[in-house]
Amino acid sequence: MTEIQKKIYNSFFRGDSKKLYEYLKDKNPEIHFDYDEIEKEAHDKAFTVAKITKLDLIKDIQKSLSEAVKNGVGFEEWKKNIKPTLAKKGWLGDVEVTNPKTGEIKNIYVGNRRLKTIYSTNMQVANAKARYETQIQSDGEYFVYIAVMDSLTRPAHAKHHMIILPKNHPFWQTHYPPNAWNCRCKVRVYTLKELQKRGWIPQDFAPKNFASKDWDYNPALKDNINEVWDKKIDSIKDEKLKELAKQEKAKYGK
Repeated sequence: MTEIQKKIYNSFFRGDSKKLYEYLKDKNPEIHFDYDEIEKEAHDKAFTVAKITKLDLIKDIQKSLSEAVKNGVGFEEWKKNIKPTLAKKGWLGDVEVTNPKTGEIKNIYVGNRRLKTIYSTNMQVANAKARYETQIQSDGEYFVYIAVMDSLTRPAHAKHHMIILPKNHPFWQTHYPPNAWNCRCKVRVYTLKELQKRGWIPQDFAPKNFASKDWDYNPALKDNINEVWDKKIDSIKDEKLKELAKQEKAKYGK
């Protein structure tokens, strides 16, 4: 990344990070029978739990997760605290749920496994958002894709371990992890000098899409990204720098 690009990106993202607590708390609670009823990027603003058709229960879970982030509560404690509320409102154990759109009735089991998915998914997305916003502000010009590389790692993710691309590359708009349910991959940020010191060479092109269909988006990028670009561009006083920022938006804006 050139010095000009650094100035542009620092101008864009300085001071825009939100606390994880505020991120989860400020989402709009919505009823959606299936997770994929919401467009991917819209999950940044909406809070929903699949198969829950009571808005007050969605709000209860949202509040409990927000408080868990704020107070550093792990899954076991969160699960213990939320179960009485779920039981009281009939969403624990064997549950019969009705799709409000089709009238279809489904029998599901709400237990530790489903609760673990709810907890992990929300924590992963919130943490990914905070991590991305911190990394994008850093001096490092490159993102490195890091897979865990153990027996539980998906083959597609292991295959792409150590992908190195500029952090403003469009690839990260769809592949900043998590890239699947319970994905444990991470991204680390490095300067060019740090890469050279390690003997790591950036790729010339991005690989084909390997993220699952529910996760091929960057949870940190909002659906109003054009508004963010325009607002930041207007704040740049130097006309030459402003023109270069417009060119950057044309290349990488949505």
